[in-house]
Amino acid sequence: MKLTTRERLALLKLASQSAPKAGPKHGITRVERRTSAPLSFSQQRLWFLEQLGQVGSTFHIPTRLRFSGALDSLALSRAFEGIVARHESLRTTFHSVDGEPEQRVSSVEDSGVVLRHIDLRERDSRDDELRAHVEEEWRTPFDLERGPLLRGRLIRLDDEEHVLLATVHHIVSDAWSMGIFLRELRVLYTAFRKNKADPLPPLEIQFGDFSYWQRERAGGDLLTTQVDFWRETLAEAPELLDLPIDRERPAVQSYDGRSVPVSFGKELSDGVVELASSHRVTPFMALVAAWSVVLSRLSGQDDVVIGSVTAGRGREEVEALIGFFVNTVPLRVQVSESASVADLLARVKGVVLGAQANQDVPFEQVVDLVRPARSTAHAPIFQVMLAWQSAPRGGGRLGFPGLEVRGLRSDSGSTPAQFDLSLTLRQGSDGISGSLVFSSALFDPETVEGHVSSLTQVLHGMVADPSASVRELSIITDGERDTVVREWNNTGFPYPHDLTLQGLFSQRAAQSPDELAVLAHDGQLTWSQLERRASELAAWLREHEVGPESCVAVCVERSVHMAVALLGILRAGGTWLPLDPEYPQERIAWMLQNSDARVALVHSATSDRLGTAAPNVLSLDEDWQSDVAEPLPESMSGVGPDHLAYLIYTSGSTGKPKGVGVSHRAAVNFTIDMVERLSLSEADRVLQFASPGFDVVVEEIFPIWCAGGTLVLSDRDLRSLTVLTQEIEQWGITTVELPTAYWHEWVREWAAGSLGIPASLRQMWVGGERMLPERLAQWAKTGLELVHVFGLTETACTSATLRLEAGEDGSVRGNLPIGYPTGNVQLYVLDAHMRAVPVGVAGELYVAGDGVARGYVGRPGLTAERFVADPWGGAGRRMYRTGDRARWLRDGRLEFLG
Repeated sequence: MKLTTRERLALLKLASQSAPKAGPKHGITRVERRTSAPLSFSQQRLWFLEQLGQVGSTFHIPTRLRFSGALDSLALSRAFEGIVARHESLRTTFHSVDGEPEQRVSSVEDSGVVLRHIDLRERDSRDDELRAHVEEEWRTPFDLERGPLLRGRLIRLDDEEHVLLATVHHIVSDAWSMGIFLRELRVLYTAFRKNKADPLPPLEIQFGDFSYWQRERAGGDLLTTQVDFWRETLAEAPELLDLPIDRERPAVQSYDGRSVPVSFGKELSDGVVELASSHRVTPFMALVAAWSVVLSRLSGQDDVVIGSVTAGRGREEVEALIGFFVNTVPLRVQVSESASVADLLARVKGVVLGAQANQDVPFEQVVDLVRPARSTAHAPIFQVMLAWQSAPRGGGRLGFPGLEVRGLRSDSGSTPAQFDLSLTLRQGSDGISGSLVFSSALFDPETVEGHVSSLTQVLHGMVADPSASVRELSIITDGERDTVVREWNNTGFPYPHDLTLQGLFSQRAAQSPDELAVLAHDGQLTWSQLERRASELAAWLREHEVGPESCVAVCVERSVHMAVALLGILRAGGTWLPLDPEYPQERIAWMLQNSDARVALVHSATSDRLGTAAPNVLSLDEDWQSDVAEPLPESMSGVGPDHLAYLIYTSGSTGKPKGVGVSHRAAVNFTIDMVERLSLSEADRVLQFASPGFDVVVEEIFPIWCAGGTLVLSDRDLRSLTVLTQEIEQWGITTVELPTAYWHEWVREWAAGSLGIPASLRQMWVGGERMLPERLAQWAKTGLELVHVFGLTETACTSATLRLEAGEDGSVRGNLPIGYPTGNVQLYVLDAHMRAVPVGVAGELYVAGDGVARGYVGRPGLTAERFVADPWGGAGRRMYRTGDRARWLRDGRLEFLG
């Protein structure tokens, strides 16, 4: 792809700041000294960022050395000043002229660069004061226009203990330059200590000469070769690497960062070097390949762009200069899970060699020409770096004559973060090591330490078997996998596996026959009364050939009939299918046909809702009341724990509604567990709020009956907050479950003083959507308990809960987790290949265990493609693939991402 005329003109304009002839175009020569010079392209980017006033110390490069021994402080000062005199870049300031930046070089006398001498020998708190100096030196901003852009402090702690703090702005230096600085400091110190002359050879050119050369060269062949390469390479590249983050990304990028150490050890490092050698790649290429796999797994993207740096010193003329030469190159890696490790290494080799061959185009120009979507929230093109540190480090050692010299680490732990993640590695005698700098606005240290662990795991896999596929590389340790798969899913509790729902309710009825089981606008029933009427209905249903797994539809409004119908169907051995009378007739007709319902139970108010699709219809307040059958004992139901207890249809948002069948075993497990989780007792009254056709109705009815409490059925429109509050007060409700959106409104109205809190209410159950942090904070002031419930139609209603005691808001950086898996239920977070992912990494949520439904049922047969084998549950165990995203938090709770 060629540049357009407009793009050519734009690039030529950037290079058009005229300069005297600089000799042949292939060489960099000294130009006539002027009062000003253009900025290099890299300098121009930093200058622009500094104008935003938000980068702070992001582009400060510190050098901190501790000298032990008889230091000649005068010789060190002369050496420091000698370097400043030698390199014009250290005497440079930056100015805006008509909106365009230019750099000016001051004389040595006017540069303002001095080495301050500070004596702390007489101070009692020398260590504290030293730390204060280190922090102040690091944090103090530079003024690019006034300068100086290098400053230093020589701090004397005692007669033979000194600390040198030198800080320079990145716009006039880089890592290679600091190696030059240390080497020349040592050479000059050694000479001046013996009163010898400066032994360093004069410099042929200065950084300003390079800036002129770079601008002139930008108008040449690069326009038709390297620029085209980058435009083609980065075409349709992803704008953002969507890594899992611990906090919401700020609207404006933060440069505050921290770092964690990285060390692969001698054995693994040697293995990486050997792997690289055997596949004719460099260790850097092998690390890029491994880092690409980790980033791909963490983000769920198979197309990743990683930034890397080149020293920018491919020309001999600039090797000895202090200045900002480094260039950034994007490495775009397509990670194929089916490829072998060897194939991936070959692919990365091509990517790296291609980038190196086209590294002369300044990254700033790549950004301008590729034109990625710009955002103030993150860096363009890539947000993750990998740097292989090969810059000279003071000539290989910090040997100053007569002195022991060692680096001084800062205690603050803070470091600038130009990107989301910046991995810097180097190879030493102890192996490959370095650090991973991260944006503290996005990540916690534990999360980033996990990324280092993942990288280590991938490298182990690559070294162990280069012929293995990328899919076989694990980013999670065996210990981590055991934690998220087994330890946090250790939810087992004993429950009667051979009991059915009707058996469970019969046991409760026998314990408290005279207690209220149902309270409704049209009457009330004790347990003995409910048992009697339900068994009578069961006998009638058996006469109409209702037996094990015969589907019986119920289309009634909230009333005593609703309770009798449910328990009567279970007593007869049938499968309960609740229908919401407010459903469209077309949906009701589809459900009746698809479920092959044998009988439909209605009452007078809903008898017309079934239309022509109705099977054998019984009106509970007409037909059956005039023909009461003899009660049917529970023991004659003929139903076992593996028979279907109820059938709930999905919303149908992705097509036709699907009927999900839940067994008695799953329902009994769920019911007994929820009694404990919801702290229900005989004293509780639960208001039935949900649509009768929604699976939450199971959660509202079964646990309260199992606890021996009272189910309250109101015929009023509970969608009105005022009516809901009145009903809670009138019936003495202790617990109600609300959809999240409705709960948000309830809390908002309460906080505004529009609604009061009924005295009887002690807790709410809420679920369905993400809770707003401000509503959680308001809720904490109500003094009521809150239970967050999470479930799916394809499971026995609830799969995870989180209880918040009175006064807790439970928020985790603004989001409320869905909590912990329920009893005998396992929750897995897996990637696209059904591999467990590490803590904090997003994946697809799977539900396994005793709560999983038997599957989709109906006529004609519906596919059950989301019910798959449980790889950790043993033979015959299944799990349900939800299609939703989630991740584990470090405390063992699960966060739902939608």
